[in-house]
Amino acid sequence: LDGVADLLGLPARRVAVVAEREERKVAPLLRMAREQLEGRRIAVLADTPRAAGLVAAAQECGMTPTLVGLLDDALGGEAAFAETLVSLDQGLPDHCPLLPSPTAPELAAAVDRPPDVLVAPDLWLPPALSDGVPRVEMGLPANRKRALWATPELGWNGLVALAQRLLDAVNRVH
Repeated sequence: LDGVADLLGLPARRVAVVAEREERKVAPLLRMAREQLEGRRIAVLADTPRAAGLVAAAQECGMTPTLVGLLDDALGGEAAFAETLVSLDQGLPDHCPLLPSPTAPELAAAVDRPPDVLVAPDLWLPPALSDGVPRVEMGLPANRKRALWATPELGWNGLVALAQRLLDAVNRVH
């Protein structure tokens, strides 16, 4: 946010005031989500920047990444993923495989036990990763996600919307 403010020539104090206000609004909601998501296992399949953001957000909600697949070849790969996580004050647990451009057999081999929730686009995935696992569809293709109201993916409201989608998935609401 500070970088965007610099590019726009906005005073740092003005940005800080907005950031503090927004953080105060979402903090209670994220605490409630964390109470139910703490310790849950999550697998993420996404393009590199989205995967890093999803992993960081999941960790903020107390979840443990168990598998990350990077679905692109041109957005920086493993190095960009790690750099982004560090910039978000997060890191990938040692036991979590990070697979660049994974094949279905590589994904299947990386699953020691199914995650509690999978965040991925609407792709065919090996049964070891997908059978009976609640899924949050995110990315492309997105053939099943239907939003009747705004469901942001960026910013503080995006974090709250993601937490809600994860809660719905792990509680098998839909």
